[in-house]
Amino acid sequence: MANLGEMNVEDLVRILRERGFEVRGGESMKKCVLDEKHFRRVDKYNGGSTKWNSWLFNFGIAVAQVSKKTWNIIDKVLKVEGLGIYDRLDLGLSLQGEEHVFFDEVKGELYSVLCGLTEGEANTTVRSIFPKRGFIAVLWL
Repeated sequence: MANLGEMNVEDLVRILRERGFEVRGGESMKKCVLDEKHFRRVDKYNGGSTKWNSWLFNFGIAVAQVSKKTWNIIDKVLKVEGLGIYDRLDLGLSLQGEEHVFFDEVKGELYSVLCGLTEGEANTTVRSIFPKRGFIAVLWL
C-alpha cells in the first residue's frame, strides 16, 4: 500500500470506495455561505416594531460581513414599497444569471439563520412560513 503522504486525493477516494466507504464530495459538500457562527453576536429578535429597525441594522451588518451579495438582495427586496410580500419576492426571483443562482443557493441558509436569531412571536412567524425560504421570512418579520 502506498504511503498516504504520496497518495493523491483521487486515489484515496477510490480506495475508500473499493472498501465500502461512502465518500461524498463536490456539490453535496459545498460550503455554507451563511454559517450560524457569523451571527452569534446578533441579539435575537422577538417581534415588536420598536425593535425592528435596530435589529435589522445589526442583522444587516452581520450578513453583509459574510456575504455582500445576500445583503444586496435582502436590501433590494425590503426597499420596494407599495407591493405585497409575494410581489416583492418576485423581484428576487426575477434576478438574472449568477445573481438568481445565488438567490436559490442561500434562501435555505438564510431561513436557518433567521430561525436561530428569532424567538417568541417572531420565531413563530418564521417557522410558519412555507416553503422554508429566508427571503420570505425577512419580509414577514
